[in-house]
Amino acid sequence: MNIVTTLFIGGIFGAVFVALNIPLGWLFGSFFIHLFLSLLNQEHPFSAKHQKIMQTLLGILLGSQFQIDNISNFNQWLFTLLSLIPMIVICVYVVMKLQPKQGFSTATRLFSAVPGGLSEIISVAEKFNCDIRSIALAHTIRLATIVTVIPAIVLFQQNLSITMRPNIVDTFSHWPSLASLLLIAGLIISGAFIADKIKMPAPFLLGPAILTIIWTTSGGVTVELESGLIALLQVAIGANIGRRFKGTKLKEVKPLLLFAFLPTLGLMCFIILFALLFSYFTDQNFTTSLLAVAPGGIGEMGLLAVLVGADQAFVTAHQLTRLIFVLTFLPIFLKFYTKKLKL
Repeated sequence: MNIVTTLFIGGIFGAVFVALNIPLGWLFGSFFIHLFLSLLNQEHPFSAKHQKIMQTLLGILLGSQFQIDNISNFNQWLFTLLSLIPMIVICVYVVMKLQPKQGFSTATRLFSAVPGGLSEIISVAEKFNCDIRSIALAHTIRLATIVTVIPAIVLFQQNLSITMRPNIVDTFSHWPSLASLLLIAGLIISGAFIADKIKMPAPFLLGPAILTIIWTTSGGVTVELESGLIALLQVAIGANIGRRFKGTKLKEVKPLLLFAFLPTLGLMCFIILFALLFSYFTDQNFTTSLLAVAPGGIGEMGLLAVLVGADQAFVTAHQLTRLIFVLTFLPIFLKFYTKKLKL
């Protein structure tokens, strides 16, 4: 199965979900069919190169939603940004308490509990004596659960009034012009190159996003991906999440559910509580607050923010702050407690 076939299959099932009026149909249709194929041990062609391309397009999408008025709001977000620190500590503690201890080292449980991006967490975990496969599957199960549960919560909270089900033919009739594609390519190449050189976290996502923000807020031509490319991006994200379950045997499902799924449900209860507190103490609504504190990836939560009309700048700022905090202090914590954890 090549990348074109993967996207085609995901697109077909995404179209079915859209036709059935299922919210985020492009993403969920692609996710579920590729989850099914992964459990059948089908090969998936998603390579590091494909993931980087997907991340750069996500970065452009997130950056294009940023408005110059958002800059003045950062000082108003200081309280919520700082409150992420105790929230992260509490979330990790809750997940580790709910995780079974038998069969998993403390370091493996810790890396599995930390709410960070999968690729970034794995890159740090590889330096320690961890079960990388269990960590990867734990984060994948958490991400799959979050991108499934959060839209349902949002729809329920907004009385099923979100419009995310455009006509299929109309969706793919809108694509960026040649000039827009050249602009997007320039922002992607320049942003990713600079971010990678300065060792920025998630460089292929944040580099193009930041450069796009600078471009649009300094008076540059508006960057638009158009509905066809956004739908294709959802299909790619769904396929990428689903393919991570490749090689998982049915007999492994039960221990993985105990290790990842049940703690994630417990975590969601605390996340909802934090979102309610955020919305109470700020002028942000519950939907925006929930996406800002949800322990999913920056790209996935940012994309959901765009699709449901949440404050994307608020969401991305908080997701980025969480990721930087985790990647900065987790290695320090583990090195400090190396002897205690017997790594």
